[in-house]
Amino acid sequence: MTLGRLLERAALRQPDAPAVADGAHRLTYAELATQAAALGRGLARLGVRRGDRVLIALKNRVEHVLAYWALQMIGGVATPVNFRLAAGELRYVLEDCGAHVAFLEAATADAMLGAAQGWPGRLVSVGSEVPGAVPIGELMTSGESALADRVGETDLSLLLYTSGTTGRPKGVPRTHRNHHAGALAHVIQCGYEWAERTLGVMPLYHTMGIHSLTSMAAVNG
Repeated sequence: MTLGRLLERAALRQPDAPAVADGAHRLTYAELATQAAALGRGLARLGVRRGDRVLIALKNRVEHVLAYWALQMIGGVATPVNFRLAAGELRYVLEDCGAHVAFLEAATADAMLGAAQGWPGRLVSVGSEVPGAVPIGELMTSGESALADRVGETDLSLLLYTSGTTGRPKGVPRTHRNHHAGALAHVIQCGYEWAERTLGVMPLYHTMGIHSLTSMAAVNG
């Protein structure tokens, strides 16, 4: 099972069920799958290919969720980072993971713009526009579904960086199979039932934040 298929199955089971609530911004499973696929196509137009890393310097917000699922659909590797990182720290992660694209928002714009000086990748802005960055809305187009058929269980799904308290942060890779197993384990551990709801208080650059996200897709929560 790939993560893209996990979301697609949730959308087929309960298309009109609520999937994500971010303040007043709400998405059903059908809307989440459709918009994630659209963003995936937009990222593919920017040159993101299977196995390419995409750095996500965003707080917990619906666009972060969309970016995560979009990458699962096209075989990109989500690389979420602490939104409090300074420019030098962000530069290290950009170079270490070899990111092709990076998402930023107002809270991370100054640090990311400083980190991206001379970096050959592309920036995508969320919320307010940022000079030199492509607004996320420009990537959201309609059309055929994303490239889930080309993604396999053993492909990388996620690259999470350690906190760096004892040295340079290290990227920890996870495959789709690893990640799907983690979602199911989280469902079992927490005793989730169908249509469960969880409050995502952990940041999406942390493993528990990701498990909260994927476990809900597993049970249409």
